[in-house]
Amino acid sequence: MKVKKIVALSIIAVIIIIGLIITFTIGLNFDLTFTSHKRFEISIGKDYNVKDIENIAKEAFGRAKNYSRRSRNIQ
Repeated sequence: MKVKKIVALSIIAVIIIIGLIITFTIGLNFDLTFTSHKRFEISIGKDYNVKDIENIAKEAFGRAKNYSRRSRNIQ
């Protein structure tokens, strides 16, 4: 039983050490979700329904995943 504990703790320690080495050498990439995406903003100037915009995006971009949201009116 003691041997299994030592082996398990050793494996966990090795994984943590490898993670620390990778973190310090390469660093963390917090913006991973935005590296392969394109973003554009369109100012319509009047009220609209987000569902309508999503349908237009589906028509224009096909099967690609589209996210749309209504931003606050900042002027």
